Amino acid sequence: MSALFVPRIHFLGLMGANTPTANNNNYDLVLDPENVDLFEPYKSMSDDAFRQLMRSLILKSLPYNLGTQEVLNANWDYEGDDSMVMSKATVTTLDDLSGKRLRSADEDPLIGLKVDMLGDPWGDTPSPPVIVDNDPTGDLTSQIFKAKVLLGDEQLGFVADAQKAGPLPRCYSRWIDLQRNLVETPDACFAAIWQQALPKAALDFYGTERSPILKHLAEQAEREAGLVMRFCTYYFERKYTDQQMADFFKNGQRVQNLSQGFCLGTIGVWRSGDLGSVPMGRQLHSSASLKFDNQGTEVDYVLAPAVSAVDEQRSVIAVDLITTFPEVTKIGPDQDPKSIQKVDLGTATLEVVTAEGKVEPLGALDYSTATYIDGAGIVELPLSADQITKIKSGRLQLSCSKAQQNPVMQEQLLVSETDDRSVYLTVGESTTIQVKVFERGSSPTTPVNVGVQQYRVRQTLEPPQDGVPGVPLKNNLLAPQHIEPYLKLEPEAATVGEDGILNVKLAALCAGLGKLRFVPGSDNPPDPDPVMLATWLNLYFCNVRVLPSDDHYDEVPDDQITFEYLYDEVLRYYWRLFPVMDRYMPLNNKQAMTQRAQNILLLIDKNQWFSTLFMPITREMSDGKRRLLQRWCNRVLRGEDT
Repeated sequence: MSALFVPRIHFLGLMGANTPTANNNNYDLVLDPENVDLFEPYKSMSDDAFRQLMRSLILKSLPYNLGTQEVLNANWDYEGDDSMVMSKATVTTLDDLSGKRLRSADEDPLIGLKVDMLGDPWGDTPSPPVIVDNDPTGDLTSQIFKAKVLLGDEQLGFVADAQKAGPLPRCYSRWIDLQRNLVETPDACFAAIWQQALPKAALDFYGTERSPILKHLAEQAEREAGLVMRFCTYYFERKYTDQQMADFFKNGQRVQNLSQGFCLGTIGVWRSGDLGSVPMGRQLHSSASLKFDNQGTEVDYVLAPAVSAVDEQRSVIAVDLITTFPEVTKIGPDQDPKSIQKVDLGTATLEVVTAEGKVEPLGALDYSTATYIDGAGIVELPLSADQITKIKSGRLQLSCSKAQQNPVMQEQLLVSETDDRSVYLTVGESTTIQVKVFERGSSPTTPVNVGVQQYRVRQTLEPPQDGVPGVPLKNNLLAPQHIEPYLKLEPEAATVGEDGILNVKLAALCAGLGKLRFVPGSDNPPDPDPVMLATWLNLYFCNVRVLPSDDHYDEVPDDQITFEYLYDEVLRYYWRLFPVMDRYMPLNNKQAMTQRAQNILLLIDKNQWFSTLFMPITREMSDGKRRLLQRWCNRVLRGEDT
């Protein structure tokens, strides 16, 4: 509930993703993510032929009504470096302890200060944060690694630093909405929310005597768990088209294709007992299929989740609409978020269905663009004592006067979530994740049955449409009903008590990728369509990747670990998929790699796993291959001929 309670800091800026998209390839079955290898015929190609193919255009029949398009084989950013960079982000408004909105630095000097995220330093230079997909070909598995989050400077502001108290928690993409803009096409129609936990042990505050709001945040953070930074990334646009990128490549230019969008967020107190990576409160999910007329074309859509909390001290309910209502205008290159208009669903009325089944209005929520930007999606309604009582035992819902059906959203009374959103294992390993169940945003009042369902991901290639090849679809297949499980779960179902905690042990049976879905009681959406991503928007799950052990490399004698052998078995995969590495560490160049042997040992050390400098950034090198690479580096450092 942290960002829903005052005091709050709101900020607005840009976020740029520079992802190496051959590793995310979704135009053909190039990548075999289970085995961390390439499918044929790509595996048997020469290195030069592979790179040339990735830089060329191909005609594809695309899903989601995108029609037939000429696209790059490697997708839009073959030269990407996995960076996820916040820029031009500043504090725009503040909410003080009374809930008053402050908009001027004359009211509080925090307004106008910089907000930023940084990676670990290489020498004196910080690296950027990095975005990594647990499933490289999936859309629901992104996570951001960073080493520092800051607001302002050491004169006024705060810093959360991994060097002070260990790695900062990762933040994860949640509530991924593929229809955030109903008139745009990728990337501008995609959005996600993220929540970054900042533990109090990592925090330092500066100049609190100059800012009442910063002083209150510092005091509350010390009493509670720290701070959280909840933000939404939306309306991304690529710098270049695929055709422009293909022209660059033809001319020998190796260009990166940054996709940049808006980053709108709120900083608040991380309350003790709350999850750090999940917006806390009473969740409302879509309950109606809506339609929008886009110049004669009917677009079906649903609203993305919202979350709310009652502040009894101030007699208000705060509702977080950070990604709920989609936009319906294009803004072009000027990139002014205030000019993007929200869909017109008329008056949006928050209601409570009382314990007796009566629907009572609580008030109208302002979801206009101006209000959205001003409060980073958070709006409040005043409540009477009677309304607060009814909300405690009732169920929230949202109705819109111009919607085709109502209510458009209903509260999920039971929510089951985890901070263990992205799990990595090696075959034979085990770990335990913690799932937490909430009822109406708080601890369960009665025992709750929770099921854990295992889904395993498989890609299938769509048949050609009118002779034009299709693209792979991701199938989430329920195990063991439709596919062999890759994990052993203990337990697969259990009853949780008033603490709401369920600990689940995962044992890795074989290499694989997929999701664990958490089903609390009977209050959950229907089973997801195995293919359609939108059906996962309202589900509770974590992503689990099991890497092969590749222990057989341990049997290779040292004198057989030559550079040629190492390149064939380990490095070629990364040279092909991550050409950006040529700038720093040419993976196919024996002399260059030999000179960097000591640095390689440092960068691939698993003790550096949480660092933004860790290699490979994708975290998909098996333990067996890592040991093989370490042995080669040690041979080099001993002066042996490899």
